Amino acid sequence: MERSAESLITNHLNFVGGIMYSIVVLATLSLVLQLVALTVITSGYLLKRKGRFLSHGTLMFVAVVTHFSSFVFLMAPALLSLLQNGLILKLSWLSVATISHASLGSVILILAIWLVGVWHFQTSFEGCVRRRLLMRYVFVMWVVSIIIGIAVYLLLYFHP
Repeated sequence: MERSAESLITNHLNFVGGIMYSIVVLATLSLVLQLVALTVITSGYLLKRKGRFLSHGTLMFVAVVTHFSSFVFLMAPALLSLLQNGLILKLSWLSVATISHASLGSVILILAIWLVGVWHFQTSFEGCVRRRLLMRYVFVMWVVSIIIGIAVYLLLYFHP
């Protein structure tokens, strides 16, 4: 049986993986965490511009941990809920935006984990300089993913 976004919100308590949660609260918390991560990344970029590379790298590590935690504990259960309720199984703006957001976000997460992993708090920044173009691409993709995520949020919870 297919359910509308309104019925999902009306009956918004779901049980996934043994955890009871409110899908609206879950999505809002996820959005807030992603905006915090974006603020941390922007701050890290500003530190890099000032030549404070170790502080930059540390903030990038914090952003990746925040993004990973948000993905595992908030986004993945929300995506499972949307799939279980059939909201993204048919072709629509919501399904295209959600699948684009999830796909792009997964690629970003993998690349970000790799970038922080190969750095692993080194004091030498030679490797970072060689990977700075990739870091820029990851940043741009992250911003695009957040914009798509905001669109998904608005489509789900504020679309008439």
